[in-house]
Amino acid sequence: GIPELISIAIIIILHIIKRNVLISIGVGTVIYMILVQTIFI
Repeated sequence: GIPELISIAIIIILHIIKRNVLISIGVGTVIYMILVQTIFI
């Protein structure tokens, strides 16, 4: 769905900028959880 696509896009952008897998996964997971629990109920 939409939350997954947004999270994946953010993860890809972060990974290109930071080159850190843990940061990318962690931030992506947090953003996904926030999107699912607040915007896409």
